[in-house]
Amino acid sequence: MEYRDMITRKKFFFIFNKLLLSVFTVWLGIVLIGAIRNDHFFIGNISAMAVGLILLLIFLIVVYLKIPSVKMVFRSVFVRYAYITAPILLLLVIFWQLLILNQTHTRIGFDAGFIHNFLKNPHLSTSYLSTYPNNLFLLFFQKFLLSFFNMKLTWLNAAYLSLLCTDISVLLNLLTVRVINKKKVSLAVYIHCVFLFLFPMIIVPYSDTLVLPFVSACLFAFSCMVYLKNEIVRISASILLGGSIAGTYLMKPSSVIPIIAIVIVYGLYVCTLDKNKFLSKQMLMKMLLPTFCVLFFAGISVRSFNNYIEKQNFVHVQKGMALPPIHFISMGMIGKGGYNQEDVMRTLALKKPEARKKYSKKVMNERLKQMGPLGFIKFLLFKNYNNTSDGSFGWNVEGGFITAPVERGSKGFLQSFLYPTGKRLGDFYWFAQLSWSMLLLIIIFGYDHRTKYVQMLRLGILGGFLFLLIFEGGRSRYLIQFLPMYLILAVLVFDDAKGRIKKITTTLK
Repeated sequence: MEYRDMITRKKFFFIFNKLLLSVFTVWLGIVLIGAIRNDHFFIGNISAMAVGLILLLIFLIVVYLKIPSVKMVFRSVFVRYAYITAPILLLLVIFWQLLILNQTHTRIGFDAGFIHNFLKNPHLSTSYLSTYPNNLFLLFFQKFLLSFFNMKLTWLNAAYLSLLCTDISVLLNLLTVRVINKKKVSLAVYIHCVFLFLFPMIIVPYSDTLVLPFVSACLFAFSCMVYLKNEIVRISASILLGGSIAGTYLMKPSSVIPIIAIVIVYGLYVCTLDKNKFLSKQMLMKMLLPTFCVLFFAGISVRSFNNYIEKQNFVHVQKGMALPPIHFISMGMIGKGGYNQEDVMRTLALKKPEARKKYSKKVMNERLKQMGPLGFIKFLLFKNYNNTSDGSFGWNVEGGFITAPVERGSKGFLQSFLYPTGKRLGDFYWFAQLSWSMLLLIIIFGYDHRTKYVQMLRLGILGGFLFLLIFEGGRSRYLIQFLPMYLILAVLVFDDAKGRIKKITTTLK
């Protein structure tokens, strides 16, 4: 009977993995179609210079494919001598980041502007922080970093913090890849360099970028727990995982979705083990102590921060003013599925928490009834497109994102690619869209790679899609928090994707 139950559990885990892979591939395929159809890919929006770069890129690809000697040189530089090329390329990209940051940093609007103003003048009206208390950790995290590095509060220094967090995230991603498969580290550097080169969000000091090192630390710590055998290292990794989960949750609660994916995938795997192996001393030591460390340090970290908030006098936060979670669900069911000022104002007009919940629930039910089943499905497809199709991750989409004009001189040249009034903004959009589409393509065609860690990443990405469908979405800026999963997954499945694409092209010939 026990043996039969174990076989049943293994079959369930097998079916779960097959279903996960199927749903993931179909959903990501829909996202890829949306990315290809996005207006950023319209060739009429780009400059003559960008057209020249595109033609040059096509020429280089053709030369690489048709001339064996060129292919040998390419492989020699980027594969054989990758230990030299990869670090040099990474350093060049970091220099590029510093150039972009110094030439284009400016005042940022929306929530990033609110947080900056509170750091500058904490005696401002705290109605914003009372309404969105989830941004308290962001506020105090920036305050801590500014104090730690002895930096004055300026938009340039705030951008440096965003840059620092982004690059630490990349470093942790590279370490994660090394733990899992050290042969793929150079490939990981190349893929991350493309990402960093086309990621101007480093000048935006907000939770989208500042949460990245916490998310990457979670993935790195868990990879150490799974792939490394040294018990001291694994226990240290579990402590890091606990603290990182707390930081992730406090900075941006939705960013803990990868942790939920870890629990589901590895939890189901543990259920497939036979009773004797599960209850063995080795398995209990391998699972129970690290799990205890994770839960203990996550819990104590969250509690410590909450106690700090209770005692601090930097800003005053009024309790009971936060918008309820159901508000963000109902708000995500109108327009593009994103922020709706009218919804916010009407909900805030109700002072009691229960009244806000009741009102939001009523609005949600009314909108569901008005759309009907087919209308709701159509709306979800439309919202999914808004959530995922933009390869620039919502650059310039937020209200008051960048209000500064393009300057003259060298600064103006780089600003013209990024500022709303820049005449070369379409160039940035086009290449960002290309990189996003290629990343999705690699991940889709890498479906032959099916390790538990890779399946966890796939489930985490699906969880992010689902979260943005249910709650406030409407723009792809919310995908930034999940980028470590995309980037690591693309690296791990790259060889499988390459083989699959090669097989398909050979068949077509």
